[in-house]
Amino acid sequence: NVGYGRLADVMQSYFRAGLEKATGGDKDRPVLFFCISGCWMSWNAAKRAVEYGYTRVFWYPQGTDGWTTAGYPIERLDPEPSGQ
Repeated sequence: NVGYGRLADVMQSYFRAGLEKATGGDKDRPVLFFCISGCWMSWNAAKRAVEYGYTRVFWYPQGTDGWTTAGYPIERLDPEPSGQ
């Protein structure tokens, strides 16, 4: 839920902490954002990561449905608990 247009402070902190954990604190490490086709929340999250200083931010606009349609394998990913 970090792709909404406006985030509460607690969600901003959650997102920043998640990015920090996923990248090991390296803002030059590549990060990829995706959702499902037609969903702009991943775009918003990617833009937010750039605003936080991440330099290698990628967005896959076709999302998981486009990925599977292209014949690529998938695996389940679960978000970090938000503590809310």
